Amino acid sequence: MNLRHAAALALIGWYLIAPPISPGKVRDDLPLSQWKRIGTESFRTKSGCEAKLAELYNPTIDQTMRSDPKVGAEGYEIFHRYMNDVQCISTDDPRLAK
Repeated sequence: MNLRHAAALALIGWYLIAPPISPGKVRDDLPLSQWKRIGTESFRTKSGCEAKLAELYNPTIDQTMRSDPKVGAEGYEIFHRYMNDVQCISTDDPRLAK
């Protein structure tokens, strides 16, 4: 690996992104360029991004949302679908530019 290649790899990071939500609907049909970053943080490694995702969506939070009567079955389904769509994506992924 030459120095330029190493420098380019050092600039690559990872974003945690999620589809936009309109009332009652997860818009995972939209291109990734229209998805939203979760937070302002970017991650140096994919594993760091995935660790943050695991922190945000874990079995305890899922169970809490499932059993909360204020959320209801429909709200839980939207939450669950949204969280299943959240993903880590490289900052240089060409789908972000489209």
